[in-house]
Amino acid sequence: MKSKNLILFILLMVSSLIFAQEKINNIELSIGNSKDFFENVYVKDLESQQRKMLKDGFYILENSFQKGKFEIKNELINGDIVLYEGESYRKEYAIQNSKIITLKIYHNDLLETDTFRANDKLNFKSYNDQNRLTNEGFVSLNRQAHYKKGITKSYYKSGVLASVENSILGINTIYYENGSLW
Repeated sequence: MKSKNLILFILLMVSSLIFAQEKINNIELSIGNSKDFFENVYVKDLESQQRKMLKDGFYILENSFQKGKFEIKNELINGDIVLYEGESYRKEYAIQNSKIITLKIYHNDLLETDTFRANDKLNFKSYNDQNRLTNEGFVSLNRQAHYKKGITKSYYKSGVLASVENSILGINTIYYENGSLW
């Protein structure tokens, strides 16, 4: 009977260690600015602004501008982080294997930008303050084919297609608001 209790106690201890989360506030996840989807996410010390290595484990991040939960395993970061920029802007990131896989940008709680990684493409949609689609398209993340190039469609406020910019082929097509070619 004692051996069963000992085994149960060991299992409880191991499971509590596995699911334990360390709360930290002296670091930030460096997620870049305009290059969000092109660079790896890493941990940075808030004071020195230098790269910092954390041991494998689960973490809760809370500082004045970032909040979230993430895991580090084999030096790769997985989790969800919210970045606050002032009182009206927030960016919500989902990170997988130290790469951003989704980014949603909100202004005054209205979705402004919705981006996600799918295979070797970064897909995006932008919305105006009436929640109407203003831009959509994709950019290649494939370093061997059309890296950082893609197709962007822009729309008039009425929702009619305004232009198609194809940076892969170098072709731009513009439309009148009635749908006719420029």
